[in-house]
Amino acid sequence: GASAGLYRESLNFNLLRPDQSGDPLIGSGVVAESQPDVNVGLRYEATGYYVGLSANHLVPSKYRFGTDLGNSPLKPVYYLNGGLTLEIGYLLEVQPFALIKTDLASFSAEGGAMATYNKRYWAGLSYRSQDAAIIMLGVNMLSDQSLRLSGAFDFVVGGASAKSPSSYEVMLSYQLPAPKLGKKTIVRTPRFRF
Repeated sequence: GASAGLYRESLNFNLLRPDQSGDPLIGSGVVAESQPDVNVGLRYEATGYYVGLSANHLVPSKYRFGTDLGNSPLKPVYYLNGGLTLEIGYLLEVQPFALIKTDLASFSAEGGAMATYNKRYWAGLSYRSQDAAIIMLGVNMLSDQSLRLSGAFDFVVGGASAKSPSSYEVMLSYQLPAPKLGKKTIVRTPRFRF
């Protein structure tokens, strides 16, 4: 896959509290800039495992926010991920996974596992190095697993003084069926499936 677009960053100088007045790096008002952005990714999936490689922000950009004295660079970031599917009995699957992220100057790693019961309910635990421990829960709401409701809760364990001690996410997703060559694919929406 690939994507191209614009990446926008903004800074509200009115919310900053400078240590000393007259700092030339601190302007006034809200300044916003947009720069081109390109991302690419590759994923290989087979029975029982997957591996992926991707890169974000392949066009390096510098946001100046109205001054030539400083800049906020947007550097390329590279991701390598992979996982396995292990069948434990007839109704239980365990999927360990790992993710490595780097900008070639530093890197972070994340790893964990999810367990799926009867291809319907799933739960998982994950740890992001020097950042957070994560609990994930979800349910496949349709028998073909196309409609999912899931949630995640992060417990911050590193850098807690700079950010909120926890955060949560809730996601509702629907996966369209894969197209079939030579035939028109019937697309059923969740509201007409029942």
